[in-house]
Amino acid sequence: MDAKEIIKQLEDALKEFGTYSFDDKGPSEVMDLSSIVADLNAQPVADVVKTLEVVSEASHRGSTLVSHILMDMQDIPDERWDALMSSETLLTCFES
Repeated sequence: MDAKEIIKQLEDALKEFGTYSFDDKGPSEVMDLSSIVADLNAQPVADVVKTLEVVSEASHRGSTLVSHILMDMQDIPDERWDALMSSETLLTCFES
C-alpha cells in the first residue's frame, strides 16, 4: 500500500463519515487501520518511512492518521521502530 492509496482511503472515510467523526472518534473508528498497518509491516522500513511522511504532509488529518498508525505499530521489533522514529516527520506525528 502506498501513500496515494492511504490518502484515498482517508478521503473516502472523510466523505462517508465526515470530519466530525474522524476528529472526534479518531481514524480507527472510520477506517480499517489494522489492514493498513499489516500492509505497512510487510514492506521494507525505508518504504514505510517515505509512505508515512507523504501521508502526514498531505494535510492536518493526514498527520493525525499517521499518528494513529504509528500507535498501532508500537509492537514491531525495536530496530524497525527506531528506523521509523529516525524520521523527524514521523517522530513529530507520534509525539503529537
